[in-house]
Amino acid sequence: MQKFRSAFTIVELLVSIAVLVVLVFLIARLFSSVSVITASDNKRMDANTQLRPLFDRIAVDFSQMVKRSDVDYYPKSPSTTQTGNDQLAFYSTVSGYYPSTGSQSPISVVGYRINSTSGSTSFNKFERMSKGLMWNGVSSSDTPVVFLPLTISATWPAATNGNSDPDYELIAPYVFRFEYYYLLKNGNLSDTPWDTSAGHTSVSGMQDVAAISASPQLIPKAEY
Repeated sequence: MQKFRSAFTIVELLVSIAVLVVLVFLIARLFSSVSVITASDNKRMDANTQLRPLFDRIAVDFSQMVKRSDVDYYPKSPSTTQTGNDQLAFYSTVSGYYPSTGSQSPISVVGYRINSTSGSTSFNKFERMSKGLMWNGVSSSDTPVVFLPLTISATWPAATNGNSDPDYELIAPYVFRFEYYYLLKNGNLSDTPWDTSAGHTSVSGMQDVAAISASPQLIPKAEY
């Protein structure tokens, strides 16, 4: 009597292979999604690690900004149209780099910019200037805080142009773009640091500004 062995048919084998292919495809998609999510989280954590100290530094400078209607600011506004990266300069009660002699005042000129000097070691990198000022009448060579109509750009041009200055420091080497906007007290986000709807036409001690929103942009991690 002839015995027959049980075996898979070709159809069953093809179905099994098809199911296996589908399972492999689903598992590969799952691992790919996990990899993308992990990479995204790592980039976000890396960005937070780099930007948190920068935002903390900016927040301290802004919180101690001298807000007076008789002092000058160098903000983004219709009168100081800024192409490309934004710049910002103002007086603040933070420590700065002071001259070697003379009585230090509690006021500094603070400036933020992307270095645009070709050939500089900080070219296309984010810099901060904090120039400590002397008390008026103490030094015949170092300029103290000046009041309007004297301006920051005329008194400390390095704070508002691309010139080099020893008081600039590299604060965020991976930031190559910098923009900021004003959150006005009326709730609007604006390029102008005053409320035109209220009839105001000048910064006047940041009277209409509730906050400044800074937006730096990092170089992609793969290009570090």
